[in-house]
Amino acid sequence: MLNDLQPESRPMSANRKLWLGFGGALLLVLAYVGWVFYSRWHENSQINQEVKTEQEQKEQKQAADTRTPFPPARKHCIRGRVERENTRCPEPD
Repeated sequence: MLNDLQPESRPMSANRKLWLGFGGALLLVLAYVGWVFYSRWHENSQINQEVKTEQEQKEQKQAADTRTPFPPARKHCIRGRVERENTRCPEPD
């Protein structure tokens, strides 16, 4: 009884086998191409991050090297003239 209810099975045609084969091959090719693109993107982002980190460290080192131990001389106005802070100010009259 159960055997009577099953549909009749037909062998797959050659055309359908070809389409399944090409579809599987296309799937593999697309997976490979996707992996290549992803791996290159990931590698490039790591390289960019390393370069960015190196540039930041270089800029910080350069900024630390350009600092002087003494602050720059401040200027202030005395009697309408601009005098340097580290020069002697004239005595008031």
